[in-house]
Amino acid sequence: MGNLYTASIFLSLMSSLEFAKNSVGDTFLFFAYGSGSKAKIFEGELMPGYEKIIRMWKTSTILSDRRQVTFDQYIAMRTQRMTQPISVNSLVYQVSSGITETNRFERIYKLRNT
Repeated sequence: MGNLYTASIFLSLMSSLEFAKNSVGDTFLFFAYGSGSKAKIFEGELMPGYEKIIRMWKTSTILSDRRQVTFDQYIAMRTQRMTQPISVNSLVYQVSSGITETNRFERIYKLRNT
């Protein structure tokens, strides 16, 4: 999964929750670092009802719907010139990205109503 950096820890959590044996009360330690001097570390605990949420993710389906993008498509996404979502089946879709005054690599996502 390209360009995930810190987000990769959440993809790892999703995989663990879907495919490993877990129980209410289990704790997870999250740690991610970038190429600079920044790091994130925090802990999470599984709460009652987590199984229902996991069933809604459908991670395997979402990952199987991934599409490889060309360099030109990637640049269009990063500079806010993308006019339509790359995947029409995705539950999460990117509504904008690019360079702003306050954030050089801003991306905004929305959750598609199902």
